[in-house]
Amino acid sequence: MRFHRSRSFRRTSLYVVLLMLILLVVVNFLQKEAANGCGATEDAHPCLEKLFPLVLKSLQSLDISHYLCFYSLWGALKIGEPLPWTNRIELCIQNEELLEKADEGAVVKAFRRHGLEVRYDSPNGLYYAWHDADVRCQVYLYVFESQEGSAWRVGWKHRLKSSKVCDGGTCFPARLIKPPLKQLDFMGVRVNAPHEEFEIQKYLYPDSWWKDVRAPNC
Repeated sequence: MRFHRSRSFRRTSLYVVLLMLILLVVVNFLQKEAANGCGATEDAHPCLEKLFPLVLKSLQSLDISHYLCFYSLWGALKIGEPLPWTNRIELCIQNEELLEKADEGAVVKAFRRHGLEVRYDSPNGLYYAWHDADVRCQVYLYVFESQEGSAWRVGWKHRLKSSKVCDGGTCFPARLIKPPLKQLDFMGVRVNAPHEEFEIQKYLYPDSWWKDVRAPNC
């Protein structure tokens, strides 16, 4: 009888552990990156002025090319800096270069050498970079991968979808990032940007690219 209860207890414990793991995976899968601007304070812009050059140095030390995208591209094209209400800068990088030049561990080490922390978000396919113990601002590094003439966003959420379905923000024509890229003035430095100015925004914001860019309704 004691042996039977012991086996039953172990089986129940195993089920509980498996259930907890499943819940963690589901929560992680459903996690979404916060809208750019939610949580922004008056300290965000000075924070970005300090953070952004260090992120660029970290990427350069890894020989990883990068280009402005999402709201940061809007800001660069309109005013030459992040939009006033933002609390992060968005860059895009290519998975092909990461696979060839730097694994996740190498990325973490390179950023820490410049006094930064970095974390990879597998479901959403992006890196978050910030100053150690300072979360007033961040730099988001979105990872894309070129396949059959298109650049597709990586991450579990996006890979589970059909490769033929290009939802808003998940893909764009690879020709728009074909080297060599032009550069734009952004926060006092020259930064790579996609070809054809606003053209990429038609794919990243298919339902709103022609509208005025406004702060999110948090």
